[in-house]
Amino acid sequence: ANSDGEMRAGVTVALIDRVVPLNPPLAVAFQDQDKDKDEVSGVVTITAATNETDVTAYTLYWGTNNSRLGAPVQLTATGSAAVLHEWTLNTPRPAAATQLLVFTVNGDVEMETGVVTELVDASVPQVVPDEVTFVDTDGEGGQAGGVI
Repeated sequence: ANSDGEMRAGVTVALIDRVVPLNPPLAVAFQDQDKDKDEVSGVVTITAATNETDVTAYTLYWGTNNSRLGAPVQLTATGSAAVLHEWTLNTPRPAAATQLLVFTVNGDVEMETGVVTELVDASVPQVVPDEVTFVDTDGEGGQAGGVI
């Protein structure tokens, strides 16, 4: 309003409360299905926060020593018990990555405390043994026992 009067219609603006989420995800699980070294595939399962009222998304990071590596994958909070992300066959794993870390997000504010799981590369061994020896030490017929 001014001395000439008041507008007939006002304007609106969205108000976003940028507060750090209070509720972390409960867990993260992943089992690599890709048998190639330094590559992964499979489904990452994030067990959602028990209360998602202040959670708009989850961020998934490669990690090492409980620290984030690189840019996250952002996954929308769905209100369901689990949030899933699938890595397709031959997805490269960063060389330093030994963990997966997940955090809750409210708008663009990320929680500092999250959950972590160790990343195990399911690759086939690259080195063939030079020699294998075995001596049967159980002394019974029809059975073999001993150390390889």
